[in-house]
Amino acid sequence: MRESPHVGEVGRCIDVACRGDMSGATAPYLLVQKPSGNIANWTAEMLQDEAGFILRYTTKLGDLNEAGQYKIHPYVTTGSWTGPAGNLLLLRVKALFS
Repeated sequence: MRESPHVGEVGRCIDVACRGDMSGATAPYLLVQKPSGNIANWTAEMLQDEAGFILRYTTKLGDLNEAGQYKIHPYVTTGSWTGPAGNLLLLRVKALFS
């Protein structure tokens, strides 16, 4: 990922790697804990490249509204199971003008 995003940034692609074969997985989303502790669900798209599967989310207005560390887990549903599909991503969001 390029330089850390700033508060208010829109259009930033956030890619989170998944573990294993995600073929047939549905309802991909990123479970996000913001620096304040508030939880958000960001609907993601599932992509596959030569390295495996990733969940991609493009930020919208209001997503990156706090400076600090965001904790991001990729989540999917496979059959009757829904849960984390990869490792935790830590994303540092800088304050505006920093």
